[in-house]
Amino acid sequence: MAGLTAARILTTAGISVTVFDKGRGPGGRMATRRVGRAAFDHGAQFFTARDGRFQGAARQWLHEGVTELWCMGFDKRDGHPRFVGRGGMTSIPKFLSRGLDVRLNEQVKSVRDGKVNGEAFDYALLTAPVEQSLALMDGPVPEGLRDVAYDPCFALLATLKTPACLPDPGAVQIAGGEPISWIADNQRKGISQVPAVTIHAGADFTRRYYDADHADVAQKLIAACCQWFTPAAVEEWQLHRWRYARPSRLHPERFAVAGNTVFAGDAFGEARVEGAALSGMAAAEYILSQTPFTPREGQ
Repeated sequence: MAGLTAARILTTAGISVTVFDKGRGPGGRMATRRVGRAAFDHGAQFFTARDGRFQGAARQWLHEGVTELWCMGFDKRDGHPRFVGRGGMTSIPKFLSRGLDVRLNEQVKSVRDGKVNGEAFDYALLTAPVEQSLALMDGPVPEGLRDVAYDPCFALLATLKTPACLPDPGAVQIAGGEPISWIADNQRKGISQVPAVTIHAGADFTRRYYDADHADVAQKLIAACCQWFTPAAVEEWQLHRWRYARPSRLHPERFAVAGNTVFAGDAFGEARVEGAALSGMAAAEYILSQTPFTPREGQ
């Protein structure tokens, strides 16, 4: 979200931008996986829009049919809208990447002396988890950057024979929950043709069993969901590990700078989808403030 948001702003301003993504598709944790007729959002599950600037982007996505309103909260309704990607959360980064020079399946291995993988650029904007970004470069590290930390998370994706018995709107969010912090029925969410639940494990559980056998982890998580469905209802499952799932210790600013390298993402200023987008906006504005350029005709 941070990288693509910044790339769109810079491109619109007339700056030539190249986006590197080691994945097969854009979006990182804005991820949707399809298994037969089942579909799962297995990273970010929804987004909110509280900041005025991000609300503008959210309105555009709604108008373009990229997103839709899901609900006004979970269990205890707070009246604040939660939005989801139409057809899955990955629809949002796919929309943002339209018209951009995005190089998929290309892993960045070094950022040194203004060069990314040996290719020269005026600026490098790193939006991967901070630990991974720091491993790409040498030289001074901005203050506070090494203090940033993340919680890991198991995402169990289970196709069910019958729907799970979840309360409206088809999801339960458990703050600080162990071993389960989240469960959602992707069919009721509107992205899967068949009952298919995404189960997010708590950070403590994930750390404890991070390197354990996947079948053992899946069995434990399925057993913890007995109030919503029985183990016999599970038709098939997959387990995904997010090493850097949620920022647990944030950088206080929206972005950080070391020479011509800029750091941004959901660990800067505030977490979640909205925080990542706002960080990308701030990073793009900083680069524009430092970069002399000739606007394209009509801009």
